[in-house]
Parts: sequence; structure tokens; C-alpha cells
Amino acid sequence: MDFLKRHYEKLILTVVLAGLLGAAGWLLWQVRQVGQEVENQVAPPNNKAEVEDPDKYKEIVATLRNPVALDLDKPHHVFNSWTWFLRTNDQQFIRGSQIGPGKLQVNKHNSLHLMVDAKASISSDRTNFTLHFTREYHTNSSLRTALTRSTAVGGTVKADDAGVLRGVLKEARWLGTLTNEFVVDILLTNEPPVTNFTISPGNLYKRVMGYSLDLGYPPEPVPPIPTNRRLGDIITFGGESYKIIAIKETEFTVESVSTEKRTTIPIRPRQ
Repeated sequence: MDFLKRHYEKLILTVVLAGLLGAAGWLLWQVRQVGQEVENQVAPPNNKAEVEDPDKYKEIVATLRNPVALDLDKPHHVFNSWTWFLRTNDQQFIRGSQIGPGKLQVNKHNSLHLMVDAKASISSDRTNFTLHFTREYHTNSSLRTALTRSTAVGGTVKADDAGVLRGVLKEARWLGTLTNEFVVDILLTNEPPVTNFTISPGNLYKRVMGYSLDLGYPPEPVPPIPTNRRLGDIITFGGESYKIIAIKETEFTVESVSTEKRTTIPIRPRQ
């Protein structure tokens, strides 16, 4: 008891110091725990810079040294915009590539002929000879029917006042009561002469001199283009008028009345 009395204060101080040391140790441990938790929750930033592939820059430099040519023509339409057309039969808009003279359709391709025939008739006192000229190709519709000219053997007749077309009856041969042959020359200005052609029943002179066309325009079938269009005719479709300036065996050409632009369309055999 005397020991406790003499050292009472020291014992109390020792207990207090032990508690303080334990508290300090616990605080240090807590600090470390919290620090570890913070490190686990917040990842350190990745400050490493990404190294890009230098090859792509080499490709860019190569492209700049050899740039692609700028095409201001087809197929883009910045400077070649579409022409739009309002179709009258159904009020639908049609893009420019779907309209125009290139879309004309040939429904019928007709040959226009020059035909020359010869006939003889016997009256009471003489034999009458006639040459018959049919010009299907003529621009004047009233002159396309058969034109009859009286003549004699050795005589020359004109099918027109200008003498562009002439016929010479060189010989008449009687083969029977109602059968005969005629030898003729056919002269056409600016064309090689046809000489000694024999005309007999079923064998008249016939030559293609031109063509006519029956045309359709599928983008706008109404109103239809009149049939039997010939060289020099004006046709209207798609809101524009065009003049037929050439018709050949395999193609024909139209010219815009407003712009004088010409378009040649092939004539394909109908299947």
C-alpha cells in the first residue's frame, strides 16, 4: 500500500501515456486505411501521349502532291443541273435525264419511193403511150399521187415544170394482145441516170428516195405526235418544238427550234 501511495501519480501518468500511444497508433492506422481507399477509388491519370501512325500523314502528303482532278462536267450536277419537266398527262415531275429528243421512239419507219410505170392503149387510129410518175417522197402532198404524161416512142416527158424528173420512152415491145414491155430512161437532176430499164406488168421502176416516221414520246404520250412525219416537219413534245432535218435508213436527226441543238436518234429494228 505504501508503494501505491508513493507512486500513485506515476501509475496514473503511465496509464494515460499508454492510452495516448494507443490512440496515436490507431490514428496512424486509420490514416493509412483512408489513404489506401482513396488510391483505390481514384486511378492515377495516364499522362502518356498517344503516338499516331505516321504512314497516314505520308498518304496525305502524297495526295496533296498529286491531287485528284476536279471534274466540272459529269456526273455531278453542280454546274450541270437537271432540267425538270411537268408531264401534262399526270402532272408528275420528270428528271432531265428522262426527257428530251433522245427519248423519242420510232413506231414505224416507212420507205418513200419514186415509181415509174408505162402503159399503152390502142384507139381506132393510133397507139397512145403514157408514163406514170409517183413521187411518195415529195414535200408537197398534192404532188405525191400518180402523175400521167402522154408521150411517143423516142419522146421525153417532164414530171414537173422544172424538169427535175424526166422520162424517155425508148422502145415499146408487144408481147401479146394485153401484154407489153417498155424500155425507158429515167433522168433525175443531181442523180446518176437510169438507162434502158425494162418496165413490164408487175415490174415497174421503184426506188427509195427517202423515209417517213411514226414517232412516239413515252415520257408524255398525250398528246401524240402526228404520224407520217417527214423531212422538214416540225414536231412538238415535252414543251419544245423540233425540226426533222435528216432521216436515214438507220437514224434520224432533229434540231431544236429554240436552241438549234441537234440530236441524232438511232432507228433500231423492232422485235
